Amino acid sequence: MKRSIVPIAILFLALSSVLSAAAFHESQSRPPDGTDRNEFSVQLFKLLAGQEPGNMLFSPTSVHIALSMTLNGAGSTTRDEMLGILAPPGTTLETLNAETAAMVASLGNLQEGTALAVANSLWVDQHYPVSPRFVADMRRSFDAETASLDFNSPTAVKSINDWVSQATNRKIESIIDRLSADMRMVLVNAIHFLADWKYPFDANDTRNRVFHTSTQDIRTPFMNKSMSMHLVHVPEGRGVLFPYTDERMQFFAIMPDSGTVGDWLQGQDATLLDTIFTALEQPKTRVELSLPKFLDRFEKPLSRDLQALGMRIPFDPNRADFSGMHADGLKDLYIGDVLHKTFIRVDEKGTEAAAVTAVVMRVTSMMPTGEQMVFDRPFVYGIVDTETKSALFLGIMEHPQAP
Repeated sequence: MKRSIVPIAILFLALSSVLSAAAFHESQSRPPDGTDRNEFSVQLFKLLAGQEPGNMLFSPTSVHIALSMTLNGAGSTTRDEMLGILAPPGTTLETLNAETAAMVASLGNLQEGTALAVANSLWVDQHYPVSPRFVADMRRSFDAETASLDFNSPTAVKSINDWVSQATNRKIESIIDRLSADMRMVLVNAIHFLADWKYPFDANDTRNRVFHTSTQDIRTPFMNKSMSMHLVHVPEGRGVLFPYTDERMQFFAIMPDSGTVGDWLQGQDATLLDTIFTALEQPKTRVELSLPKFLDRFEKPLSRDLQALGMRIPFDPNRADFSGMHADGLKDLYIGDVLHKTFIRVDEKGTEAAAVTAVVMRVTSMMPTGEQMVFDRPFVYGIVDTETKSALFLGIMEHPQAP
């Protein structure tokens, strides 16, 4: 009898770091640790995994950075609530900014054949009196490009989308469809990942075989490789780790032993990532690996999801305090939208992935022995940085479509 599998596929980028500014300055050669911030990533991952069926790609890292930028303009309870969701208890805004900068700097130093680019930008309506200090904070803490545009002009949308396209190597062409009359500011994060496998798959070994979705069996190209690799053993599931040219970056894929991927994920927490990192300390095992090639795109507004996590005040026009964004300290802005798009391609050569998050500010006045691993049914997958112990990509593939 065929197992019933919830048709979900989620890409989860969790580039996170929990390193104090003091520790970072003491030893810039030591990579930051992203384990604490992974809690935010896993909780949002689980929330989205329990929603609509179908392939889904999601980047908590991009969301986290974009919201961290926005947090720099928040005050009072708005700041406290956002900080409580984005960072462990006791973390200050200054520490969070320093940790983010340290994490991005660490990820920019990868070996040839593995590249990760993180870009930030701030777009302000030229008629809005933005705080010079806020603009300076964006440049200093996030290396953000800043621009003042006429939001009433159609060229404003083009300017933002052209930046997005360039920052993602044209894998995501746009993030904004229009700028309405009540929009005053757009904060954007973009991430682009491109890496070759350390041990590429031979295209001559790629064969069509059956993948069992929740509703049907489909034939799709599977890549095949026989070699020693690290196995991942998690509660009620198992998988493998597969390295990129810079071995601090690892792709992983995990299949539940039974049941649906969605149900299995609901029983997981941030220790899932700890188990993956610990697997690298274990001896390798000879594995006959079969992994489908796939390409996927996704877009979703995340405002409701973030509110479900407990971030409610920033979205409330009557309660939000983003006075740090206004030159005169007025509380006239709230988060109107959090827009999100992602892309991923996995093939014989390697992986390319991209994510964009835009936070749109609106004005309140307007309202061991031989193993065989055949991933022929839905599985969890991802890419991890073994030095910072951060999840770069996590996901679920339910319906692979070959690139």
